[in-house]
Amino acid sequence: MHKYLHIVTELEQQIGNGIFKAGGKLPSVRQLAERYQVNSSTILRALSDLERRHLLYSVARSGYYVVHTKADPGRQEKAGMDFATAAPDPDLFPYLDF
Repeated sequence: MHKYLHIVTELEQQIGNGIFKAGGKLPSVRQLAERYQVNSSTILRALSDLERRHLLYSVARSGYYVVHTKADPGRQEKAGMDFATAAPDPDLFPYLDF
């Protein structure tokens, strides 16, 4: 198994277990490279793989953050938007002319 796949799997498990909370920042690339004793390019490859899976997002000059998902327990669901209430009155809209 490639080293970056091991890192991807471990970070994915830590996100799933709640060690890294939704919206929370991950350790820096340098810190992760020291923790896993790999080159920073290996860490960047693992993080970009997690980014492609929509588990992380990056902010320039800030770092990597965990994506909010619908399954997050602390996140409230927004009510759906009812487009029927915004529709024009059928008596006023001349749809037969179209």
